[in-house]
Amino acid sequence: MGFANNLVEKANTIKGDTKGEFRLRTYTAEELKLMFAEITDGSFNAFVRFAYYTGARSGEIRRIAKENVLEGSLGRKRENRAENR
Repeated sequence: MGFANNLVEKANTIKGDTKGEFRLRTYTAEELKLMFAEITDGSFNAFVRFAYYTGARSGEIRRIAKENVLEGSLGRKRENRAENR
């Protein structure tokens, strides 16, 4: 996504599976520091950080509406369930 949209200059590969097979591995502190330092576009850097630290998928993040961001945290309006009956 970042490379395809010219948000990073080079796509570096990470050792390990490239076929999508399950594995337990997290980035080391040094890998995170390097990754965040190399992503110079501020918006994309924030996007990557949010995805990494929350575990949210790209589509889930992109569907977050501005109305759901309340004082620096995410929320959602409760529906009036009586109206929906």
